[in-house]
Amino acid sequence: TRLVSDWSSDVCSSDLLMNFILINGPVETLTFFSNKIGEELINQGHDIFIFKMDSPIYSLSGMVDYCNQSSSVPILITFNHMGLSGEDYLTDKQGILFFDEFEIKCIDIIVDHPLYYHKVMNLCPKKYIEIFIDPEHERYSRRFYPHIKHRYTMPLPGTSYIEHSLHPKKIQNRLIDIVFTGNYTPPTKLEHHLTGLDNDYKSFYYSIIDELLASPDTNLSTALESSIKKELGNVSDNDLASAMAGMIFIDLYIRFHFRGLAVSTIADSGIPVHLFGNGWDLLKCKNPQNLIIHGSTSSSGCHEAIADSKISLNVMPWFKEGCHDRVFNSISNGSVCLTDHSKYLDIYFKDRYNITFFDLKKIDELPSIVESLLNSPEELQKIADNAVSKANSLMTWNIFVAKILVLCKNF
Repeated sequence: TRLVSDWSSDVCSSDLLMNFILINGPVETLTFFSNKIGEELINQGHDIFIFKMDSPIYSLSGMVDYCNQSSSVPILITFNHMGLSGEDYLTDKQGILFFDEFEIKCIDIIVDHPLYYHKVMNLCPKKYIEIFIDPEHERYSRRFYPHIKHRYTMPLPGTSYIEHSLHPKKIQNRLIDIVFTGNYTPPTKLEHHLTGLDNDYKSFYYSIIDELLASPDTNLSTALESSIKKELGNVSDNDLASAMAGMIFIDLYIRFHFRGLAVSTIADSGIPVHLFGNGWDLLKCKNPQNLIIHGSTSSSGCHEAIADSKISLNVMPWFKEGCHDRVFNSISNGSVCLTDHSKYLDIYFKDRYNITFFDLKKIDELPSIVESLLNSPEELQKIADNAVSKANSLMTWNIFVAKILVLCKNF
């Protein structure tokens, strides 16, 4: 696995200016990421065209003109296969993809596990690069989709709320003690994914869930493969990939179980937790008065909330080697990130120096960790300051785009 974070940070020379196509789609966070990349590209002198999926016919006409008039062939940068998932308005009657017709290089940044995209992995354009945020995701793709030739891994950057970057608040002046930004769905509400399965299959799914609940250090694909082979014996990689793609329910169940458990454990101890995202009114806990629910908000709204928080809680999605952008968002906005472990975080960060860790196996210790931090504002400030320095050397949007430009130059 080649961690892009470890590459040279040299950017393309200023005389090699390029043209890019970016996509604004239905998922607000992905559009936000795309726009941040666009801002950096423009800052470095490159040109961009925004394809808007909510007005595809109008955007397609503009994109054709952009490709025909550009001084060089544009490069597509997209997220989670947006525009590469067989959309009919980007495929002609002969089944030829627009980006193949114009010989466009496509960089696809995949921020979820690749098993979510099993059905579209064979629709990839001819000139195609995948970027993952977890090394295990890259290994998974290499194994199950060997026709894809170019893959890399690097974490997503964090984004500083503009007012924070201009006038950063000291820890002691922040109004929120602890915040979590992200949605919540009660695991029981996910059972519609099992509709149509008989009881034996349901029991099989829940046996894997029980295994992951008992061993939260195990990554998703390892648990799925082990259970499938135990049940069915040796199966081909093609059949295994297809089977795992049908088990997204397990990933969602485990993710929301531990997300809800972390929040409720803190709230039940008497510590108010500010929650930005959908669904938190459905979380059951003993002291719901300590759930300060703000509801859905934009990415910028989340950054604004973190910029006024002393501690920003993160519970990793079910990958164990990379980093979630919530970690860098916390750090970029001067809040102390309180998170469970991953290999990436354990390599690049140090507990109570530039981050604070908790253990999913000892989640009952969360309240005491939070209390000790809140009772030590000077330590909190030192951790926050050290974290910003570390994050600025590891991954910012400027660094992220510089790495993408290296890819474009060498592709």
